[in-house]
Amino acid sequence: RTKRVGVVGPGEDSAPAPRRKKRESTLLKDSIISHFFPTVNADSDGGPSKKLRSFLSCFVVYGSEDVEGGKLRNREFEVADQSNNGFISIAEFDRWIRSILVTKLDRGEGDKLWRFFHPSFTYAFNRARTKAVEQAVTGAQRDQTGEEYIGGDYVMKKDFRLLNLSLCIYAAMVDAFALIDGHDD
Repeated sequence: RTKRVGVVGPGEDSAPAPRRKKRESTLLKDSIISHFFPTVNADSDGGPSKKLRSFLSCFVVYGSEDVEGGKLRNREFEVADQSNNGFISIAEFDRWIRSILVTKLDRGEGDKLWRFFHPSFTYAFNRARTKAVEQAVTGAQRDQTGEEYIGGDYVMKKDFRLLNLSLCIYAAMVDAFALIDGHDD
């Protein structure tokens, strides 16, 4: 039996079904800072530092779930993967972060932020690579040379978003600890 559109039968609600909104990636679209620190004024004491805001402004776009974020990630993964093997090592990730900071900010400020947030790079990288190893239980993947790969010391393209999100989160932790300890250099 086919149902006629627009005709309301007995026991049916006459109101049309609500339309589902498109999924919005609100976490990162506007700013990761506004998500993690919604009530903090940028100029108030105890909030995220200017260093963190500058750092996040360089990397938050690579964590976006929208189409534009995916295109940016794909392009930047190719830049970061200097060996063109489909994987990023910690050294390649470190160089990529420095190049982004120096490109988007001036060289002096970029180098200063790179040194200040450097501890977060390793934590973020290890988080992304261990997540990849956890997900690789279903089967090995192959790199461009045909060699079997199950995670290990590298991050694959599919984990690049997680890598950037982790970078932003661990950078916020480094900033918070620096604020608590009273070290801003």
